[in-house]
Amino acid sequence: MLRERPPTQIPATAEYVLATIQDQHRHLAGIYEADPHTDLTAETTIAQWREADELTDWRGLARGLDAYWKLGRSRAEWKAVLKPARKRTLGGLSAFIAASGATRPEIEPIGFLGVPPCPAAGAFAIVRSALREAGFDADAITPDSPLEPFLRGGVLLTRFWRSIDSLAPGTLPTLRVDHPPLEKPLAACVIGFMVAAGVSFLGLLHSPFPFFGPLTAVLGTMTLLAIIALTAVLECHRSTYELGDLRTFKDLARALAAGARPSVGI
Repeated sequence: MLRERPPTQIPATAEYVLATIQDQHRHLAGIYEADPHTDLTAETTIAQWREADELTDWRGLARGLDAYWKLGRSRAEWKAVLKPARKRTLGGLSAFIAASGATRPEIEPIGFLGVPPCPAAGAFAIVRSALREAGFDADAITPDSPLEPFLRGGVLLTRFWRSIDSLAPGTLPTLRVDHPPLEKPLAACVIGFMVAAGVSFLGLLHSPFPFFGPLTAVLGTMTLLAIIALTAVLECHRSTYELGDLRTFKDLARALAAGARPSVGI
């Protein structure tokens, strides 16, 4: 069993904070939730950043940043670095976050059962610890566990991503999403519902027992089949998320460990 321990936290520099913000933007752009044509730099204004990433107003942004970096700063302090948005920059924001005591996890090699210390094992232990803190069943995660169940979108993806996105900024492949076309399948289902509605109308006009007539029974059957078909279509055309060629937690840990080496000085 791989020994799991809380990761060692080291001070986060302004460069590291900025790299984390840039990396978050890169992944948001990969899933069409940010402007892919905007490059974030230290000179980017808060207004440009909020517009590019479709962020909330400064109050919501301040709460989110304070919680993400675990700083406990006051609203007035955040306002000073976020307002006026057209003058304040990401460089100033990053410096404020770093100076406020922000930390980052350090990926340390771990050895066990006589095996020499391995950076990938250390990265895997940090990932499991982060996921446990986020409320996941980390005990069920092994190096060979697939990433796919955690990349299905929605709240699950958000919780998973927030747990790992700051471990080694710029290291992981860009998060991508594939949205299969739904026009034709949905059109077919809509037509089915329209036919069912037509049958219902005829049944009400011509059946002496509209609630028990044969046409009404046909309507119920067709409606049920249409609902089942729509559910199946939506499931088959569910959006899929990918992290490049990373398929398992072992792949993820190796990528994080490889990227953490050159970033030690960030």
